[in-house]
Amino acid sequence: MKKNYLFTLLLFLALVTALNAQTITITGSCIDGYVDGTYELIDGDVNGKPSYSLVSGTNTFVIEWVTDGTTGLSRWEHLFIQSNGQIQILSYNESDTPLPPASSYSTWIAGICDPTGDFSGDGTYTEEVSTTEVIVTGSCIDGYVDGTYELIDGDVNGKPSYSLVSGTNTFVIEWVTDGTTGLSRWEHLFIQSNGQIQILSYNESDTPLPPASSYSAWIAGICDPTGDFSGDGTYVGELSVADVELFNNEIKLFPNPTTDFIGVSGLIKTEKYSISNILGSKIMSGTISNNEKLDIQNLNKGLYFMTFDNGSSIKFIKK
Repeated sequence: MKKNYLFTLLLFLALVTALNAQTITITGSCIDGYVDGTYELIDGDVNGKPSYSLVSGTNTFVIEWVTDGTTGLSRWEHLFIQSNGQIQILSYNESDTPLPPASSYSTWIAGICDPTGDFSGDGTYTEEVSTTEVIVTGSCIDGYVDGTYELIDGDVNGKPSYSLVSGTNTFVIEWVTDGTTGLSRWEHLFIQSNGQIQILSYNESDTPLPPASSYSAWIAGICDPTGDFSGDGTYVGELSVADVELFNNEIKLFPNPTTDFIGVSGLIKTEKYSISNILGSKIMSGTISNNEKLDIQNLNKGLYFMTFDNGSSIKFIKK
């Protein structure tokens, strides 16, 4: 995969000075004290967006917006430029933000660096949420769970949360993390007057706001149907699943992102496929039928592409 690394290579040959005090701080990365540090703003944008660098001995680390003219892929990349000129991708983030996204806004995905580290500082994008609401309609108990959920003052686990009070009961939509299992997801919770909490529904999309139903379907807990989530407090950005037309049929991968398996829907017949990593190396190949699932537990975390025999390609993320 040929990438636009021209500026990076020039940077390796001759570093330029920073324009001002705008910086990005990385802590807790895969190599503490080596990749970690304060990255300074570089003079001149890269592909229309600012970039940042840190020099450590004879090596250089860069955060920049990378575009691929062949595949159309555009994303933020954290790069390791060795003294011999070799470039490796430490981590990446596909959020199309004006500045590199802070970890509190969007999680970075591991390349060769796991953990990726925490991205913060005034050089990162940390979009704040204004007064917003989430509207739930058509749920399991119309007029009880349904209604307008108001933004709560103060984030929960780094993301906004919303609540609706109905009599002596409270309904909450919030980002939940489990320190034991590592599970993180959006949950729609029913908090009864006696303090008991039940999960009405959940959504594993790692979005800055609760995902709208039009973006990603919520999964039933005790509430089926889950209801339709909408409103200016929901995330309605571009789908993380790439949709393509193959033999006039819509092909999708699920779940995406995924951890253990990947399935394909929309196939009208058995198709040949191959799975490649971001460097273009083929990892798996074979044939697959509609709704068949592939075991990908042995794949490393990162971005992959499933390519069909006609050349159509769909990206997915292994968490």
